[in-house]
Amino acid sequence: MVDDLQLSPAIIGLVTSSLLIGSAFGSLFAGRLADIFGRKITLMGNTLLFMIGTLCYSLSPNAECLIGFRIMLGLTIGGFSSVVSVLLAEFSTPECRARMVTRSFLLIMVGEFGAFIANAVLGILWNEESSIWRWMCILSILPAIF
Repeated sequence: MVDDLQLSPAIIGLVTSSLLIGSAFGSLFAGRLADIFGRKITLMGNTLLFMIGTLCYSLSPNAECLIGFRIMLGLTIGGFSSVVSVLLAEFSTPECRARMVTRSFLLIMVGEFGAFIANAVLGILWNEESSIWRWMCILSILPAIF
């Protein structure tokens, strides 16, 4: 990504932090949207926005688009974090509520670790390809589809 878009260290910092900024705002506003539209509709919209954002992020021609789409992805990640845990708590019996929410967060970490491993393997296999990061991003759409 750095070579492909010729990013400076300052821009790399902005690209990295933009996802966290989006996540913070996403977790703040997603709960309200879920109250208005319902949790299921909010999650479906969030999933669609995630897929669109990921595709646009992977096709970003410059740093500005990269940052904007990372913020968009952050909004969806924050939205998932807040709405999924509430949805699980609502549908779980009191006896297994804590276990269900805990498993949800555990599986989020397992998914992140799996993405890290997949990206490491792709990076090793296609080390010389400067645009491999785009393919790594496109692959992250797969869990949203299934």
